[in-house]
Amino acid sequence: MTLRFLGLIVFAATGLALAAAFLAAAYAAGRKNRRLLARAVAGGAIVAAGYAAMLAAGPVLASPVALAPGAELAFCGFDCHLHVTARAGTGPREVILRFRSDAVAVPERPGRLDVAGYDELGNRYAPLAPIPGTPLLAGETVEHVLSFPDAAGRIDRVAITWRGWGPYLIPGPENPLVQARRMLTIDRHASGEAGS
Repeated sequence: MTLRFLGLIVFAATGLALAAAFLAAAYAAGRKNRRLLARAVAGGAIVAAGYAAMLAAGPVLASPVALAPGAELAFCGFDCHLHVTARAGTGPREVILRFRSDAVAVPERPGRLDVAGYDELGNRYAPLAPIPGTPLLAGETVEHVLSFPDAAGRIDRVAITWRGWGPYLIPGPENPLVQARRMLTIDRHASGEAGS
């Protein structure tokens, strides 16, 4: 959880450092102080390059992980109270996602998550409909069935990530490019399915 929170701290600190560099550059330009202007621009460029390197390193260094059937993924903002598990639905192209909140007071937002299903051949599919936007109340657990009718075979893994462009700016485990490398495995044999 520390590493997840660290990404948000780095994001905020980088924004403050870039704002300070911009203000210093504006002040130096107004005073016609070339030395300070050069230092402010160089400092801002170094901060921006370092941040870009951290954003790029996360997906490159994250190893693909197929979590065991029944494993739980946690999704974090400033806390990690939204948890997701996956199991087989009634057909080979259905998955049941279980959303659990262990928050004390604040509702969670499963509708902000995006899901991709993968068949045995590694083909990626989008679900027929997204996760509903209904808030998950503190302490509540709900299930939602996702259907992947375009899948050529059984959906045996799902990747779940934050939706939208904002999370792509956060380095570390909460970046969707990193999250997509953690997949929940669907145990089709436990569901009693025979054939696709």
